[in-house]
Amino acid sequence: LLAGWERFLHSLVRQNEVTNMNPMGQALMIQGCASSVGKSLITAALCRILTEDGWRVTPFKAQNMGSKSFFTAEGKEISAVQAVQAQVVGLSPSPYMNPIFQKPITDTVAEVIVLGESIGDMTVKEYFHFKKTKGRAIVAKALDHLKQQFDIIILEGGDSPAEINLRDHDLVNMGAAAL
Repeated sequence: LLAGWERFLHSLVRQNEVTNMNPMGQALMIQGCASSVGKSLITAALCRILTEDGWRVTPFKAQNMGSKSFFTAEGKEISAVQAVQAQVVGLSPSPYMNPIFQKPITDTVAEVIVLGESIGDMTVKEYFHFKKTKGRAIVAKALDHLKQQFDIIILEGGDSPAEINLRDHDLVNMGAAAL
């Protein structure tokens, strides 16, 4: 599977060289049909392949939920998954790679971490309001920051983009792709 992706990516690289296209801040999104289907692994692998080809590449996941976190050298907290993806390509993990991170406390409450800093615990209802009023701007700021530093950003989606019950509140799938 990865060999096929690598051939595809190499063809894009050759096409960019022929057309002299400047890839600064270009994005490729990885989506899947559910949680735990390999999006994180594919994201890390693509970041590594493109880095080895000489591109400046970073992973990005707009919003992640998990119990395992990582503290950056600056003391900022992000998802452990995005930290590993960064380390795979030799980058120092940054809160811009995972601007919104939720750590579940109960079935309906999670600690919300924005750009590496806890902003407190939120219920599902409070979090949906937060996403609607502030989330998109936070994600856009983080993505814009990375676009200035990297040639290619590999965006990792979450769960499934086909979950129509979450579409209005989406920040991590098509919501992130639209930015």
